This record gives sequence, structure tokens and C-alpha cells, in this order.
Amino acid sequence: MSTEPRVRSTPADARAAFRERAERRRFQRTWLTVVAALAVAAAALGVASVTQGPRLSSAAFNAGAAVERSGQRLVLQADQPLVTVDADAVTVEPEAPVELSSEGARLTVRFTGMLRYATEYRVRVAVRSAATGAESRLDYRFATPDVATFSLVRHHPGDGGTDRIVRHSLSGDTADATMLEAPRIQEYVPVGEAIAAVVLDESDVPSLVLVAPDGTPTPVSVPPARGIRALGLASGGDLLGYLVEGEVTAGTATLYVLDLTDASWVPFEVRGPAQTPLAALDWTFVPGTTSSSSRRSTSSFTSSTPSPARRRLPSDSTPSCAASCPARCGLSWPTPTAERSSTSPTARRRS
Repeated sequence: MSTEPRVRSTPADARAAFRERAERRRFQRTWLTVVAALAVAAAALGVASVTQGPRLSSAAFNAGAAVERSGQRLVLQADQPLVTVDADAVTVEPEAPVELSSEGARLTVRFTGMLRYATEYRVRVAVRSAATGAESRLDYRFATPDVATFSLVRHHPGDGGTDRIVRHSLSGDTADATMLEAPRIQEYVPVGEAIAAVVLDESDVPSLVLVAPDGTPTPVSVPPARGIRALGLASGGDLLGYLVEGEVTAGTATLYVLDLTDASWVPFEVRGPAQTPLAALDWTFVPGTTSSSSRRSTSSFTSSTPSPARRRLPSDSTPSCAASCPARCGLSWPTPTAERSSTSPTARRRS
């Protein structure tokens, strides 16, 4: 028999024990509720993953090229493999003819014609998952760009006016803007949204200028010349060519090419075989290349390709613009659509 005295519990001890048991029961209920909620959520997600159809994870398309040439491809990437999709499962708004091919989770929509300028398109494709059989619709929107066109507006002789090169919006959404204004503009060629132009002064001395989209002109270095003509642009948009007639020659000219991506921004002379001087009557860039073809006489042609060994103009012919670099002159050259071409029938019209 224990001789230790019994410790009597006080009312405060009883209340503390009661609170502890109550808190333990609340914790157990909360823990069970959380576990049950997570289990329900996991089950719901599992059901959703089985019943939810494929979704679009990425898309690739060149909207700018689609307004210039046919055959452009829109690549749609789904988040899971797809059952083979028929061509009639594709809808395009506004309507445009397409062809469809599928492989795994990738769909390729090929536009067989050119698309409209400054238009928003919507492409929808009805698809079905190869894993679960769930159906859905891939939805993709894109907008084609507007296109700038140019025209040479000449003044009437004797009225004291000036010639102007005007930029127009093909869609008509943007107001016309004067890119260049001069007493006499001999010819021009579009360089994306910019232009290159030959301007004559009061003494008929020619000069070549590049005009940025914001209207900022930058002179291009040329040797002393009695004429500059036949402006042309390579397909890639980074080479500008032109013929320069020397002050003491007539009829024939020397071909120069300006690399718009070169930091020096100094033109170089195009020469014939073995670096022989090339006197050209006319010339053009070979479509799709940076090579040029020059006509030396009525039956003689020469083909040339730019190379690192370029005979550049003397350094004292460099224009005053800092470093003669498009970036420092505030110029930016978008990629054009064709070589030596203009969207206006007045291009390359001489004074």
C-alpha cells in the first residue's frame, strides 16, 4: 500500500485537459478533411486528363511571307499525339484554300494561295487524342501585315515645285506620307519601308541617298559622276547596287554594290574576271542570290558574286554621317519582297 499522498486535481487542471483533448480532435478532423480534399482533387484531375481533349501548345507562322507568296505553312503543335486529321476538319476565317498534314502531335496547315494584306485570320482544327480518344478544337489567330507602296510624284516644269516620293498604305488605314522631296528625283527603289533614290541638283550633279521610314535621309558615298542609274536590290534586302557613269565617260558605267549590313557602310566596285575593270551598260541581281549579271555590250554578259576581296571607294569619299553606318544614322532596313522592283509603275522613271 502506497504511503504517498494522492495529488488532487484542481478545476484549472481539468479545464486544461479538456482543452487539450478538444484541440487534438479538431486537428484530427482538419487533417482528415485536407486528405479527403486532396484525394478528391487528384481524382478530379485524373478524370479531367482522360476526358479533356488535346490543347494547342505552340504555333509557328510567317504572316509577312504569306501575303507575298503562296505555299506558306502554319505549324500547330498539340500537347499530346493526335489521331490522323482529315483536311475537312480545318476551317479558316476569312476563307482561304489550305492543305493539311499531320504527324504525331504536329499539324501543318499549308496555304495554297496568298493571303490578304492587313487581315486577321482564324484557323480552327477539330482533333482527337490518340491516347484517350477525347475530342477538342485547336484555335489559332494571326494578322497579316499592311504593305507600304511608293509612287514618284513629279512637278510640272516651270512651276517651281518639287518632286516627291510618297508612301501609301495598301489597306488605306494609314495616311499617305512624303518620304523624300527634292527639285529633281531621277529614280528610286524601295528598301522594305525605306527607299534609295537618285537626286539631281541644279547643275544636274547626281547624288544617292537612303531615306529611312521616318523620312531621315542619309547620303551614300559615290565617286565623282555624271550619272547614277539602274538602282537594284538583292532578294535578301541587304545589297543595294547601282551604276555610276564617270565624269569623262558616257554610255558605259561602273557597277557598285553597298552592303547594308556592313558596319563601314562603304560601297565597293564590282569587277570582272581577274579583277579587270567592268564597264556595264546595264545590270541586275540574279533572283534569289547576291550575284549580279552585267551587260557589257549587246551580246556580252558577265556574272559576278560579291567576295571579301572588295575594291572599296577611297576613304575621302565617305559621307559625313558618323561612321557611315545605318544604325548610327537612325536607319533600319526591313527585308524587301523582290529585287529591283517597285510597287509603283512610276519607279525608276527618269527626269
